[in-house]
Amino acid sequence: MLTSQISYVQVPGWKNCRFGAEFADAGGAGTIRVCGPLWHLPSEPERGTIRVTEKVGGLGVYLLRIEPI
Repeated sequence: MLTSQISYVQVPGWKNCRFGAEFADAGGAGTIRVCGPLWHLPSEPERGTIRVTEKVGGLGVYLLRIEPI
């Protein structure tokens, strides 16, 4: 399990998601884009820092928790 503090930027939403959050994954999965409201991220400010807890394995990463700092 890996927990890290990562900078994110807000991105336009998509179907059934008002806005997204995009960040570079510390676990090596590249850039990840998630639905902000699904992870209870605030819509303001448009950029900030989040704490990401994930499980890293041979098949990729599994996001366990994303929380604003």
